[in-house]
Amino acid sequence: MKNVRSLLGFGAAICLTAGVSIAEDATIPETPAGYVRTGESEACLRTRNIDQMKIINTEQILVKMTNGDTWLQQPKSCSKLRSYYTLVYSSFGGELCNTTGVTLHSASADFGFSGVCIFDDFKKLEKQTAAAD
Repeated sequence: MKNVRSLLGFGAAICLTAGVSIAEDATIPETPAGYVRTGESEACLRTRNIDQMKIINTEQILVKMTNGDTWLQQPKSCSKLRSYYTLVYSSFGGELCNTTGVTLHSASADFGFSGVCIFDDFKKLEKQTAAAD
């Protein structure tokens, strides 16, 4: 995972490259395998607390925090996500919010433009535990 941060005035530009293969024709689950939704959501997350952003399929991104929390991002308006995309966004006030526009770039040699996403609320996830007998 590549995580590059550079300050631009009062904001920060973030580039994140995800490395996971995505099956094009697979049905997208509402909740990623191995997780359950807690019902909690947040409009914004502090960028300094984001440890990793990982594209897990063509519509969902897992956001892992430094405190161990995991959030699901399903952009409300987005080109299909691909494993080789780099997510680039500007953060003003140190937050990544449900109104943040994210530019998708191919991680190929030319770093070409591939689309735009508008983030939605972040949905909190917990690791799924095995059912007790």
